[in-house]
Amino acid sequence: MKKTGLATVTAILTLLLGCAHNPNIEVGYYFARSKVDVKVVRTVACTVSNPPQPIVANTVTVTVTHAADYNARHALETTGLNGHLSDSDLKFDFFEDGRLRSINTVSTGQGEQIIKTAISVATTLAPILFVQGGTDYSKECGIVKQAAGGKSLTLTFEDDFDIPDTGNFEATVKPDATSTFYAEELPDIVGTVAVTARDIQNSPAAPVSAASDTKWALLKLKQPRAMHAIVTAGAIRNKSGDVAWEGDLLVAQRGIEYELPIPAPAIFGKETLVASFEESGALTSLHYTSENGTAQAINVLNAGLAPFQPTAKADRLKAEADLIVQQQRLVQCQADPANCK
Repeated sequence: MKKTGLATVTAILTLLLGCAHNPNIEVGYYFARSKVDVKVVRTVACTVSNPPQPIVANTVTVTVTHAADYNARHALETTGLNGHLSDSDLKFDFFEDGRLRSINTVSTGQGEQIIKTAISVATTLAPILFVQGGTDYSKECGIVKQAAGGKSLTLTFEDDFDIPDTGNFEATVKPDATSTFYAEELPDIVGTVAVTARDIQNSPAAPVSAASDTKWALLKLKQPRAMHAIVTAGAIRNKSGDVAWEGDLLVAQRGIEYELPIPAPAIFGKETLVASFEESGALTSLHYTSENGTAQAINVLNAGLAPFQPTAKADRLKAEADLIVQQQRLVQCQADPANCK
């Protein structure tokens, strides 16, 4: 009986040790890299005074988009995340370009992809008058009048930029193809548009810090860093430009690298990790659980994330169009109050 019992136990253990488990694989993924798109719509009109004076109003849209940085590939080996006497459940979700979206969570599609951006639309509350001490702008205003049929002339400056990994960033925003001619013909009125950005010194630290003696698998991640950006738009005579927009942006490549521990399956009980990430790589939720009822949930959000809420592309374009219409009306009314409609 004793030999039979021992044989039975041995057979059971052999079966358990031979049970199915997840394959040992290498899961590859990419860190994010951010680009910033700056769009400034400048509406120009001239007063009916003699000599006429130009009026310029600005609408600024700043958008940050994120994509995979194919020079920053990382990998996680699942060896050690399988247990012979425990169940293993690993699920990795990715964005289409290979960035990590979540671990052990279920994502539901939303039809048309919502663009996760840092978007800010700002417009001047009052027109900007470029009055240069009696300067006669009759020539420039003649060009505006002829081009706009007696109404306001709208020019668009737009460019996208790849933010460098270090140092301050400065760039000139170029006019688009339909606006280049008038930007060159009206330098004293339209002037130049520029963007600058610098790191914020008090950027948040890594959201998670793994103990130095942890025996869990470690997933390499990067938390994006905030940068302070300023968009200026002014006449050439005012070389420093007037501040048209100012705000903070999340930039992935400036981020802080850290390691997130992934628990190995326990022989008895259960340990689970659930984590999800924004397109920038920012950790938005982190949830560790254990079967004995001890649970710890951490929701990690970057300070000041309010300006970076997701905005549908269609809604953004509609908002821009509505602002431009109101901007044109504002400038026209300032130029000719008697005919304000």
